[in-house]
Amino acid sequence: KLENSMAQNMLGLIASDKKDYKTAFGWYTKAVETNKKNIAALYKLGDCYQRGEGVIRDIGKAKEYYTKAAELGDSDSQNKLGDMAYSKKNYREAERLYKKAIETNEKNADALFKLGRCYYISYDEKTAKKYLLKAIELGKTDAAPFLGWIYFNEGNYVESLGYFRDGARNNDPGSVFML
Repeated sequence: KLENSMAQNMLGLIASDKKDYKTAFGWYTKAVETNKKNIAALYKLGDCYQRGEGVIRDIGKAKEYYTKAAELGDSDSQNKLGDMAYSKKNYREAERLYKKAIETNEKNADALFKLGRCYYISYDEKTAKKYLLKAIELGKTDAAPFLGWIYFNEGNYVESLGYFRDGARNNDPGSVFML
């Protein structure tokens, strides 16, 4: 009988890689039953519920598992909760959650990008640029075209061109069009 929560989670990951989501869900569930503080398994259960992989899709349950992992200090779960708030157009809550994800892990490039996007929506372009640049420095290629659009809309076409080139190198259709 396997009672090691980390091993159970790993078996879930292996099953998921093989697209056997029902088995993966079972292993993630066992991992959390074995150790209620297994952040990786809590996060993966959130993913299973959010995507409907191995279980009926249930956004409420997804949020529940992401929240448990976020409360244990998981930056990726904090980021997922930010995404959920953003999708409901609750930008202030999304901003708060992305900030929390960055406080937990200052190298969370996805949260930096999304926080920059929130600042842009709230018309704080200076702060938006700061976070987008940090995301780009950490390898978040999606941020380059977004930053290019900000510069383009400001009328700074020379600056925007560099970011659109970066986007085009990463096959961003909007960047290719702008070039």
